[in-house]
Amino acid sequence: MSQPTQYRGDRVTFRELFAHHSHVAIPIIQRDYAQGRDSAVELRSQFLDAMYSALSKHPEDANLPLDLDFVYGSIEGKDSPAFCPLDGQQRLTTLFLLHWYLAWADEKTTDFATFATQGGRSRFAYAVRASSGEFFDRLVSWFPDVRPVGVPSLPHLIEDQPWFFQWWKRDPTIQSALTMLDAIHDRFHESQGFYDRLAISETPYITFQLLDLDNFGLSDDLYIKMNARGKPLTPFETFKALVEKHIGEVFPEPNARELLGQRVSLKEYFSRQIDTTWAELFWTYRDKTTNLFDERIMNLIRAVGVVTRDTDADGVDQVLETLREPGTALSFQKYLDSKCLDRSHIDLLITLLDAWSGATDTIRTHLPGNPYFDEERAFSRIIGGVKATYVNLLQFCAYAEFLRKHKPPVNADRFAEWMRVIRNLTINSNIERPAEFQRSLRSVMDLLQYSGGILAFLTEKDSKVEGFSVQQIREERIKASLILKSNRWKDAVLKAELYTRVFQRTNRVSARFLWCSGGVECQGIM
Repeated sequence: MSQPTQYRGDRVTFRELFAHHSHVAIPIIQRDYAQGRDSAVELRSQFLDAMYSALSKHPEDANLPLDLDFVYGSIEGKDSPAFCPLDGQQRLTTLFLLHWYLAWADEKTTDFATFATQGGRSRFAYAVRASSGEFFDRLVSWFPDVRPVGVPSLPHLIEDQPWFFQWWKRDPTIQSALTMLDAIHDRFHESQGFYDRLAISETPYITFQLLDLDNFGLSDDLYIKMNARGKPLTPFETFKALVEKHIGEVFPEPNARELLGQRVSLKEYFSRQIDTTWAELFWTYRDKTTNLFDERIMNLIRAVGVVTRDTDADGVDQVLETLREPGTALSFQKYLDSKCLDRSHIDLLITLLDAWSGATDTIRTHLPGNPYFDEERAFSRIIGGVKATYVNLLQFCAYAEFLRKHKPPVNADRFAEWMRVIRNLTINSNIERPAEFQRSLRSVMDLLQYSGGILAFLTEKDSKVEGFSVQQIREERIKASLILKSNRWKDAVLKAELYTRVFQRTNRVSARFLWCSGGVECQGIM
């Protein structure tokens, strides 16, 4: 589409706005859509009544068109410049929803799509929250397969669609849009022919005066000063927006991930998933008192930050201790100062969120019934903010890095063998200080290349394993040889380890002694 021209004070319809600009984007600094709030009942009713009255008039009525006053904003972006409203966000959003509704009511959905969508996405977008933008993208490509008179509640119908994420109910803009659609449905469900009058009439019924500030480049400070009624974003929403921008800088590759059948950048992938699929995952684990899960996600980001740190970096001891300490709020800048949110940190975080998403009422697990690593318990402890021991973190690192290296769906047997060996090495080694943790963390990362066949690696004569108890490494080598020798030996070794774990918990006795006494004949072998 050609570069937009400068229009100063032109009287235009909503549809003509899109003849001037390729997109309309509500900028992140703006407040949420407010005309659908519970507190705006009177304003909402009056506005809808005024538009209904205008659309009901004869085209030559002297009172037409209904003038909605000035709408003004700046033009932002180089590759795909968008009109970013400074004033008029509320009116434009309501007009957009009304166009969608009347296109459905008058069976003009194809015509609606010609100006309201581009590349399968909405040309009217919200950047205030990524979930708001995703909602509009889905809404413009879906219409009810029943007529308006047969729909008792339009919001309920929308919320029942498979593309609607239940967590979206927390998004104030989506909540407000659903309320407005309900009000539009109540007021316009018996109307006929209004779509043509609103959208494509040569005699306009509803207009506003468009004022472009012609690439003025309005700063965030100016937006705040001129839109003082704006509702500030929560700390997590601000953090999330900064992370999204940061991901675009760290991962500039344009086709990093596949999403809904299209290749997208990692920034766009993160932006969409964090407010849809991943939000659905955390909704199950939200704080039931506040119905928020912001802190849960932040705790996970901290944990992933710990296990992806460069153990040879200067000052890493202090960074690890800061990240391990629950309850301490870390700003986006603090993460950057700590060298976090680098490629490894971001990539592993996304890998885990993808790997855990997709189940119902819990995380999707990859080690079902595994006695060596309880995935759901580990996840709950991490997002719950429980201070993890170094052993917990090492096991989490081994688990997470296996998923990153081998990609789900993984070989469950190989995964179980890997986690069994890591568990045995970690719980039977002395890992209580930062230096010991860093040493063991380096060892886990060194062993990762053999994680798809860890038992075979341990039996190799010249294989090198460091960072853990020498005696425990020796025992793991012996057990690996026995397990690979026959299923009979494998069953005996696993039974002995189970026996050992039970008595360790109850009697706190030597693991090595119990392994020998648990049914495996160790004499001559150990």
